[in-house]
Amino acid sequence: MARRNRYLIATMPDGYVKTIGPTSQPFTHYWRIVADLGGGRTEVFWGHAKSRKAAMANDAAMAEAVRQRGWVGYRFEVVELVEADAPPETIKKSSTGRGGGRPRA
Repeated sequence: MARRNRYLIATMPDGYVKTIGPTSQPFTHYWRIVADLGGGRTEVFWGHAKSRKAAMANDAAMAEAVRQRGWVGYRFEVVELVEADAPPETIKKSSTGRGGGRPRA
C-alpha cells in the first residue's frame, strides 16, 4: 500500500522552520550545515535523511570538507521531522507603509 502524502516540518534551534512536502518519502530527520567562510560570510547546506544515523553521517565527512574548502569552521545540526497533514500557515506581516487605520475598500 502506498504511503499517503504529508508535510514534514523541521524547527531548528534558532527558530528557522523548514517545510518539506507534500511527500510520501520516509524521511525522519533534517540536517543543516552552516559553514563559516571567514570575513563574516556563511554558506548553508541542508538535506533530509531516513534515519538519525544517516543524517549524522554528514557530520563525519565535515573534517575533510573544512580542509578542502578552506572553511574557518562550521555548525552541524540535526532535528527530527514532525509530520502534518497540511503545511504550516505563514504569518502575514502588516505593512508599515500606511500608518494604520481602517483598510481601504
